[in-house]
Amino acid sequence: MKCCDRDLEMWKKQALGVSEEKSALSNQLRSKEEALKAAMNKKKGYDPAEVQELEQQLRSLRSTMEGDVQQANAKADKMESNMVETKHELLKVQEMLDMAEKELEKKVSQTTPFKNLKQMLQKKNDQMKTLRRRLAKYEELDD
Repeated sequence: MKCCDRDLEMWKKQALGVSEEKSALSNQLRSKEEALKAAMNKKKGYDPAEVQELEQQLRSLRSTMEGDVQQANAKADKMESNMVETKHELLKVQEMLDMAEKELEKKVSQTTPFKNLKQMLQKKNDQMKTLRRRLAKYEELDD
């Protein structure tokens, strides 16, 4: 079970890493877009070739970013499904363990030595009850 817990933690950490990577890439794209727009606004005399080149770079960056975001989302989805799968596996193992413990307990209680010990214990308990009753009679006489 500890192994499954470790796997679960590992998947959670990887999912968090992918999410952070996605955020970082989004921030990077925004900053590049802002820098590009600022550069375009600074320049009063626009050169159409430069503007077109900058727009192409922007489209390329967006395309790359979208691909990276899709990959990050796919990774996150896969890790989430693996995490769910691991949880189900953990539950199955726990259920099997519970069943095995019950079965073992049942087998032990059906063995001859266990039955003999149980009978001996019952006899001793009965003897103690009898002795307590007898002792109580003597204590009543002393009062």
